[in-house]
Amino acid sequence: MSLEVVIDYQPHPKQLLIHEDTHKYKVIVCGRRFGKSTAATNHIIMEALTKPGKYWFISPERGQGKENVWGMFLKYSPKKAIRKISNAELKIYFKNGSEIRLTGAKNAAALVGSKIRGVVFDEFSDQEPSVWWEKIEPTMNDYADSWAWFIGTPKGKNHFYELFIRCKDHKDDGYVNENNEPILPDENWQSWQFKTIDNEAMPTIQAEAKRKKGILAESYYLEQYEASFEDFTGRIYKEYTEKNRIKCPAIKPGQPIFCGIDTGRFTAFSFITVDVMGKAYVFDELVTHDRTAHDNSDLVKKILEKHQINFAQVHWIIDSASQVKREYEAEGFILLDSTKDVFNSINKLRNWFKTGKVVFDRENCPVHDAEHTTYQWDKKKGKNNKPRPVKEHDHTVNAVQYVFNSPFFYEPQDRKKKKTLEAFKDKSILDDDYEEWEDELGVEWHNGVPVTTRQKIKRRSRITGI
Repeated sequence: MSLEVVIDYQPHPKQLLIHEDTHKYKVIVCGRRFGKSTAATNHIIMEALTKPGKYWFISPERGQGKENVWGMFLKYSPKKAIRKISNAELKIYFKNGSEIRLTGAKNAAALVGSKIRGVVFDEFSDQEPSVWWEKIEPTMNDYADSWAWFIGTPKGKNHFYELFIRCKDHKDDGYVNENNEPILPDENWQSWQFKTIDNEAMPTIQAEAKRKKGILAESYYLEQYEASFEDFTGRIYKEYTEKNRIKCPAIKPGQPIFCGIDTGRFTAFSFITVDVMGKAYVFDELVTHDRTAHDNSDLVKKILEKHQINFAQVHWIIDSASQVKREYEAEGFILLDSTKDVFNSINKLRNWFKTGKVVFDRENCPVHDAEHTTYQWDKKKGKNNKPRPVKEHDHTVNAVQYVFNSPFFYEPQDRKKKKTLEAFKDKSILDDDYEEWEDELGVEWHNGVPVTTRQKIKRRSRITGI
């Protein structure tokens, strides 16, 4: 006796276009809030209900899948078709023998050996392409009707782009991969490129996209809302990836609170806290245009109320050259001057991004996300032929740097070492703050031995009799 089930899902026209296509491999490049995850989730469920087998949804990290789509799988999977649900394993077992599993690309060892009938790679730009080519693709030959979807927003012309141009309708004759090889069209591949506004199921999406266009860097807007493959060749924070965008946990009592303030016609406030393990959370933001300190003060207080934070609890760190410090002090802000050290700040943040020790709240901090993604090196060099960042769309970038460069910024105890020459000798050149110590101590090397500027002055004093 067959079991009839109904899935409570009504795809909008562009989603329906993807579902009805019969190609084996599909590349779906979308702007934010197009509905790609909803479409992919329901496609897996529909396939699992009609064709018994193993179906996987692979995110860059397992936790992302759990947070972003696990609830969606539970919502759309028909209850009477389910045999068992394992929240611990992120698996759904259906009565017909099918199995849906959520996993992460970083757990590559666990991805080998399974015979998979269908798979979705979510945010494929943030995954290693070898996971597909070496781990998953070879396992899909056991089913003649096996399939794979690759979904996400663009992140420059990388391996996601190389899959996109395998479709003959999107071929790029001038493109070559890192091995200097062209990407040839393949009849098994189909690709689509959908803008955010293509989601006809959301009547407010047009107004939202228009509002974002007015505040985001153009290249970032094109990438995130129009699904355009922009080429960020001089991107500074290449280590900033999907793992650094999370839903920040609630702030616990006693956690230190910092706020960096970058003033100007655009004024940016970066609200940051640090947990006991030394992980930094940029949990909210405020970016205003042509507003007074009084207006901004009212908006800041609303954000603090939302997070149940006392105004007096915050360490306010401002651009030391700001012309409006007195106006903010008149509003009750007790301000600390920032220490401008762009290069040390960049190096520190790159390392913290890489290790996942600093994250942005993906819902509350869209401008941080945009500006840290598009922050680029200027093609023109600065003084002494040093590289310099492009000075545009960097307001939240500066505000974050002010906090990280402040001597008041909380760091784990094992990092709070007194900066002495003896302590410097124990450091590794690979430490992210190595150059910071070297600069502060004025270290120079003589015959392989580090000495400080202070030591050299004392030696000259003895020689000259001063």
